[in-house]
Amino acid sequence: MKSKSDVLNEKILLLKNTQATQLKLLTQQLDATYQSLRPINLLKTTLHEVATAPELKTTLINNAIGLAMGYLSKKIITGSSHNPMIKMGGLLLQFTIANIASKHPEAIKAAGKNIFKIFFGREDVEV
Repeated sequence: MKSKSDVLNEKILLLKNTQATQLKLLTQQLDATYQSLRPINLLKTTLHEVATAPELKTTLINNAIGLAMGYLSKKIITGSSHNPMIKMGGLLLQFTIANIASKHPEAIKAAGKNIFKIFFGREDVEV
């Protein structure tokens, strides 16, 4: 039969082992947290989340199409004019077309398909 001091020593040893194990786990978690909070890792994580978000990709593409259409329409209308009123009108037209095109991308895609069909006589274009 074990004495009370032997039982107490075993419990102390068990608690010390538990404490060492918990300290090791805590140290590992602290290191993982430190690594995840480094600026380069935060940037990588954010870029990965952005790259995998389909609705964000669609929004960016739609906005890019709108901006490009607005810019092209401004260049077509104003040309190389130095008249400030024409430039102002071209800028207003650019923002208006960019706004409309980014809000209605399906109509723009349908129009693009129709134009492609007219010029190339094919209907199998994927936009």
